[in-house]
Amino acid sequence: MYGLTPLAEQLAYIFDPAGNLNYRTKNALIENFQVNTLNELTANTNGGTLTVMGTTTSFTFSRKLHFRVRGVKSQGLLCIGGVEKCKHKKKDGFWVCYWSLFKIHPEKGKIYGVDALDAFLNCIQFIIRLIEDHRKAGYEVWWNVKGDLAGLTSVREVIMKPQAS
Repeated sequence: MYGLTPLAEQLAYIFDPAGNLNYRTKNALIENFQVNTLNELTANTNGGTLTVMGTTTSFTFSRKLHFRVRGVKSQGLLCIGGVEKCKHKKKDGFWVCYWSLFKIHPEKGKIYGVDALDAFLNCIQFIIRLIEDHRKAGYEVWWNVKGDLAGLTSVREVIMKPQAS
């Protein structure tokens, strides 16, 4: 088997002149990314199959959202996922869920839990509160209808812990 690259490790990337990722392949999975003149992601399409070796608890949900900040409307992604057992000694025994939210926190953030599901649910709760707090600062974030908390309003009713007043 020496010299052969496993299917799950056959990767290719193409970037535009501005450094934006335009095209990515992972074995037979092909992803295309489109940006507007402001270098904001406007569309992400994919097709094919993804080859995975072994077992994984890693997954990522992404949703294209609408933002209005200081009267300027834009679109970007909410990404939640990539759940894994912590490898850091101080977090031993905990799980981490990664997230990012365009315009508010585009860098990859981390939320922890006692298991994979707890980390994921804690992450959703955190994002809902983050959007609510930014609403007070004048940000608008919605998915289908203004005020829908990025499409998480129904989730909010089910998983949110009451906040102390």
